[in-house]
Amino acid sequence: MASFGAVLLTFLAGAEIDPASLKLHLKASLSIGTVAFLFPFLGVFAFVLYLAGWSYPQSLIGGIALSTTSVAVVYAVLVENGLNVSELGKLILAACFVNDLGTVLALGGFFANFDRWMLVFVAVTIVALYLLPVSTRYLVSWFGAGRVSEPEVKFCS
Repeated sequence: MASFGAVLLTFLAGAEIDPASLKLHLKASLSIGTVAFLFPFLGVFAFVLYLAGWSYPQSLIGGIALSTTSVAVVYAVLVENGLNVSELGKLILAACFVNDLGTVLALGGFFANFDRWMLVFVAVTIVALYLLPVSTRYLVSWFGAGRVSEPEVKFCS
């Protein structure tokens, strides 16, 4: 569940990325984001495993932790400097998103327990996501009828 939540949070953090810009810069953002994750990950992993004497799982965590970016921080810096509207700023933000997605996938891939419970979780998640639009409309109309509050906001948060 934690891996699923991490992927979801990564996509929510990447919601500031303009889809048209991502599509326009897809090859460049995938290349930059992948290289920006992979090289530091492999370098730190090898260093702490072979030179610092860390165990294999510790080395994986060290490599993953030191190869990630923060879309939130990069976005804030880009907005502060007015670069978020430029093509270069959009490319940088898209590459950071790819980098963060690599981090989430690496954590899930290396540390998730792939067993029958994972299959049960995936099946239940697929059913829940399929039923979510209809059930959400029903819950919001039922709980929100005649009330001043915003049940949509409370439900989503």
